[in-house]
Amino acid sequence: MSDEQTLAGDSGSPEAVPADPAQAIRAEIQREYAGKLALAELRTQAAIAGVTVLAEYYDPNCFLSEDGTTNTEAVHEAIEKERANQAAKAFPVLQGAGYHRGTAPNPPAPSLDARHR
Repeated sequence: MSDEQTLAGDSGSPEAVPADPAQAIRAEIQREYAGKLALAELRTQAAIAGVTVLAEYYDPNCFLSEDGTTNTEAVHEAIEKERANQAAKAFPVLQGAGYHRGTAPNPPAPSLDARHR
């Protein structure tokens, strides 16, 4: 195979370069930043839903569709799982078990100093 066929974008060659180099650069940038955009979408949708999500624990590739765009269904599923996890971890407030601060302030205790009687 000649060098001219490889540079022209021969589809049979595994190292074929697209005819438009700008298109190749765009595709490379899209592949590089697609995961970051997917995690940004996850954080945004979680903030809208009022759920705390630590995006560092998620693989960005699981939120990408086959064409490299963000899969919104996968994002919504992750948010619903986090919402269920946070609801399960919520600890109920215990009432009547020792000292606890209520809504009304406690009245001041009377002075035990004999000078103030």
